[in-house]
Amino acid sequence: MTLTTKYRYALSAGVALSVSLATLVGCGSSPTSVPTSTGGDAASAGANGGAANLGPDTMQGDSQYTVKSVALKFTNASASVNAGSAHQAYDGNVASCWGSGSASNPWISFDLGSSATISTLGVKVNPNVGTYNIQVSNDGSSWSTAVSGAKNTSWNVESKSLPSGTTGRYVRLQFVNNYGKQIMVFEVQPQGTTGGTAPAPSSTPAPSGSSPASGGSTAPSTGPSAPMKLTATGSSGYSPANAVDGNITTCWASGSVSNPSLTVDMGSTQNVTSLGFKMSPVGTYAVDMSTDGKTWTTKLTNQSNSDWNVETKNLSGTARYLRFRFTNGGKQVMVFEVQPKVSASAPSSGGGTPSTAPSTAPVSSPSTAPSTAPVSNPTPVGTTAPSGNGVAIVVSPNQVLFPADSHVLGTCRNHVSGQFPNGPAVLQAMKALTPTWGERKFLYRVGHGITDGRNDYSYMTGFHFLNTFNQTTSYPYDDIRGALNEADTMGADQMHVVNFGTSTPTEAAQYVSYLNHAGDSNRSKYPVAQQNVGMFELGNEISWSMERGHSQYAANETSYAQRAKQFAQAMRAASDVPIKIGAVAGTNSSWTGDGWSGGATTVKNILTTMGSDVDFLIYHGYPSWPVVKSGDLQTVMAQNAWNDAKITNEIEPAIKQYGGGRDIRIANTEFSANLYSDATHMHGMFGALYDADSVTLALRHNMMSAIEFCFVHPGNADSEFFLNGDPSQPTAIYKFQQMLAQHFGDSVVASSGQNIPTKSVAGASTSVSMPELSFVASKSGSTVYVMVTNRTNDTNVASSVNVGFTPSHITAYTLGDSSGWDGANGSVTTSTPSSLNNITFNHATTTILQISQ
Repeated sequence: MTLTTKYRYALSAGVALSVSLATLVGCGSSPTSVPTSTGGDAASAGANGGAANLGPDTMQGDSQYTVKSVALKFTNASASVNAGSAHQAYDGNVASCWGSGSASNPWISFDLGSSATISTLGVKVNPNVGTYNIQVSNDGSSWSTAVSGAKNTSWNVESKSLPSGTTGRYVRLQFVNNYGKQIMVFEVQPQGTTGGTAPAPSSTPAPSGSSPASGGSTAPSTGPSAPMKLTATGSSGYSPANAVDGNITTCWASGSVSNPSLTVDMGSTQNVTSLGFKMSPVGTYAVDMSTDGKTWTTKLTNQSNSDWNVETKNLSGTARYLRFRFTNGGKQVMVFEVQPKVSASAPSSGGGTPSTAPSTAPVSSPSTAPSTAPVSNPTPVGTTAPSGNGVAIVVSPNQVLFPADSHVLGTCRNHVSGQFPNGPAVLQAMKALTPTWGERKFLYRVGHGITDGRNDYSYMTGFHFLNTFNQTTSYPYDDIRGALNEADTMGADQMHVVNFGTSTPTEAAQYVSYLNHAGDSNRSKYPVAQQNVGMFELGNEISWSMERGHSQYAANETSYAQRAKQFAQAMRAASDVPIKIGAVAGTNSSWTGDGWSGGATTVKNILTTMGSDVDFLIYHGYPSWPVVKSGDLQTVMAQNAWNDAKITNEIEPAIKQYGGGRDIRIANTEFSANLYSDATHMHGMFGALYDADSVTLALRHNMMSAIEFCFVHPGNADSEFFLNGDPSQPTAIYKFQQMLAQHFGDSVVASSGQNIPTKSVAGASTSVSMPELSFVASKSGSTVYVMVTNRTNDTNVASSVNVGFTPSHITAYTLGDSSGWDGANGSVTTSTPSSLNNITFNHATTTILQISQ
């Protein structure tokens, strides 16, 4: 799915910052580029494991390239490997890509539909992965080479000229990839003529007063003034130019130094009237002005930005230089954009006379790409192009993608034994969540205390398991055997979180030994059955500054990974059984961390640093910035649509590129609707729908876990499975998980959507095109299962479901409530549709179709 945002922040009358970008570039972000964001200070969070309003997304839009309509257009594509995603190399979306995997000398070819004269190709491909030949053909069989040894040297679209008179119907890029690195082709766009008629030059300006092309605007007769040229320098950190580049997704970051400064040079002396300023809400700042860069006058003091949006500060004075002095308490400052507004004329004294009048036009980067109008509404990633006008979910039962991982049904332990009302009865009720498919195991994540604590709670000083045997203490510390016995009673598999912030590799190895080593001395002294735990997580939310040990051991993802490698090696050596070790790659759904670059860069730095010592990458699926807008439930529900594009376009390609050919999976180790003050929606249908959507995302992407937060969390209005700890009062979350546990298959199979309606959801700082239905399909034997969630609270969607055969029997299990999202509980109903044609998926429901052949 492509999420394109049009930012237009009016800074004041006369000057605006306008940036058109793709927030989810995914493959399109250079993993080696300077990070555009480093997470940021958490604004607020739940007491334990809660998500905060974290920093902005890392992805930077390809502002120099907008796909445009031209005379030539590809109609189909094929490739030597991964042919199913070849269409993403010509879909008009520079965020999506075709990837070659680790194949040697791959190729990708495109069909124009008929023969044409081809003059140039606009090609966006990851740089420095070898060269490619551009070949053409009239029949798709006999090829001639038009260009040899082409190479892209940047992450931008680069124009490749073909010899004059080159003609053909088919175009092929044949790669010479001797380095074994994955090739990613983001977009190939042809230019030339068809039918002997040359297209109008794309660079010809519209005459004054003429009507613009559709979607454009009338050009002024005199043209806009040239924009004011800004440059910047910083006292620390990296890329101060990012603060004045007209792109509010890039930033200057100060690093973890105290009281940094950023100086902006306007190029000449100006009459400044106000200031547009987007920065991380960290600390306070003062603004100084100077005409010569030496003598400064303080104009603003004790300023702060209350959120991550552009804020306007009134400012009056004459200056060439603006200096921002931050009081930040050692936390990293990120400045995304500084835009001064100046009066229509500037004095001639001071820094010199400007060559042009200061601009009142929006700051924007002109497109250097071929052609004109942007392609609208590209096909979302993960769907096929619609055929006809009917809404349809198309399932391919014979196209098995991967085994269905039942560890997507799981919960966190957020209690101690002394705060576990009705414990035996609750544990018995939890057995009903044991899946009948996949591993046929529920997953129990033991993550309190052991993860280390948050530094805003005095009792959380770091959990050391050896200190709590035979003790019953306050949350979160108790005898670890309480958690082990609970998992045993439920018959659940376990994932354990290891204290990273105040522990050591030696203690981590002792912990693993206690769980998994036959001759462990601690287990002889404090008896419990050998657990043979298979999954471990290094540090929970260690990428967040609230976590103890963050500043010392995890100020960035590389320092975290260096220490995590030591932990992983010591832990493996202490286990009698093979174990899988997960590294934290994102504190939240935005995949950012406080001081971390986030996204593909984080993936790259962790994988290249840890190498074979990491088995999976961890994020938390809490709804977060930049999607969630306070008080707007629709933005919360849109989070997983954003996540889907983020993972598809950026995280998975980065894993393929830097994983060394290994199967590095993703794990969502905490998710919930994150509405701590809204128990009705948290426990009710809204929470269950977000649960269903998160599990659907995990199943579609073969995540190794998707773990609900949390099982029991006394005194907090979060995602519990039972009201008041009473197993006779199951929440809608429990009801959904029970329904899925009983009705799903062992193998996930291919599925796609046709004409699925979408909603445009305006989030905190991005807009999300949210498909109204999310879905996933599986099979066991001859039975096919299709799970469909209607994400909306106001729209019923009728859709056909095509499974490639005529069913002998259909059973539909639907979780819903007459009050929709506002339903406090919800119930599961069963029906037997006579046909898969035009099934209505009602608003705010989750349905599982069990289809017998």
